[in-house]
Amino acid sequence: MDSGIFSRRNLICSVCAFALLGALYAGCSEIFISSRKQFPIYPSSGLTKTVRLSDYFDGVRGTAADCEVYLYDSGRPGASVLILGGTHNDEPSGHVAAVTLIENIRATSGRIFIAPRANASGMTHNTPLEGFLDRYSVDTPGGPRWFKFGSRYTNPVYQWPDPDIFVHYQSGQRMAGEESRNLNRCWPGRPNGTFTEKMAYAYMELMRKEKIDIAADFHEAPLEYFLINAICYPEKSSKVAMGAEFNLSMEDLEYTMEASPENLHGFFHREVGDYSETTMPFLMETPNPSQGRFHGKMTNDLIVTGKDSNYIKAGKLGRLFVDMDENGWPLSLRVARQIKSIQEIMNAYNELHPDHTVTAEGIPSYTDLVEKGVGAFLHAPEK
Repeated sequence: MDSGIFSRRNLICSVCAFALLGALYAGCSEIFISSRKQFPIYPSSGLTKTVRLSDYFDGVRGTAADCEVYLYDSGRPGASVLILGGTHNDEPSGHVAAVTLIENIRATSGRIFIAPRANASGMTHNTPLEGFLDRYSVDTPGGPRWFKFGSRYTNPVYQWPDPDIFVHYQSGQRMAGEESRNLNRCWPGRPNGTFTEKMAYAYMELMRKEKIDIAADFHEAPLEYFLINAICYPEKSSKVAMGAEFNLSMEDLEYTMEASPENLHGFFHREVGDYSETTMPFLMETPNPSQGRFHGKMTNDLIVTGKDSNYIKAGKLGRLFVDMDENGWPLSLRVARQIKSIQEIMNAYNELHPDHTVTAEGIPSYTDLVEKGVGAFLHAPEK
């Protein structure tokens, strides 16, 4: 064969291969960049200011751990509250509940801090092999609002590789290696630790410097998990927890109150209590059909309506820890439970500390959220 023809064929093949690789690179780059876009938030007129997590610990400045913290300051003396949503980004009601509060409230006594993207890095990727969506949408009167459906773990782009065994620094408790990227296993964090430990430390610094009285972390759990529709708390939070349970029961809302074991380390509801002087922590869990092992195809409808035929069958077989029927567990109901729980925790705190209260107006009621849907309380998307 003529060597010139052979060379031309090689050249053509090489050019085609590089063109194909270039197209793949461009496509992957676009997906990579798009995955880092965060959903919009439209704060209410009651917002005092927006601060950054790095304002409290410079070690996260300029990193994907840095995030917005929305401050609602009444200008009147009182208690201070911190609310975290998005610690685990495959648990949608957490960040949607936080955003709903941001877009509706005005503080009337004390101060309320809200971090809706507690682990913002976790919103930039999905858990591998789970078939999760990158984002989902919620209907509002002004059109659909989109939110991220991410991972419970820090993006490995920012913290890698995982150790074979993760050893919690303060206690020596041993966990699976991937838990080193789980914010809710890394409390209270440390200033010279991993990306995720620095993130936890930054929140601890916020609580210390702002003298936070109440801290709440919004979570969800699969329906086959025993710790569900629950409020977790340590000893120092017990009086407020019992008061909140009484208030909730008076409205026929059942919650399991779970005391945090002393030997359960790394968790928000344990370590924030042990490593802060003033802060009483609470962690909420609502049912999430899109998170467990039984659900069918991951769809926007599954996330928002919480309806799944597999879970209905599992419920009939007695495999779940909550009731599941054709009504499902809608996102609006789960958001309503998150907001109602922190509202009653604040009310219980105020009853015990009448001279040091925290109150707010504009909080959507449980009934309105369930009947009208959470979309009715979210602002219209930008055109």
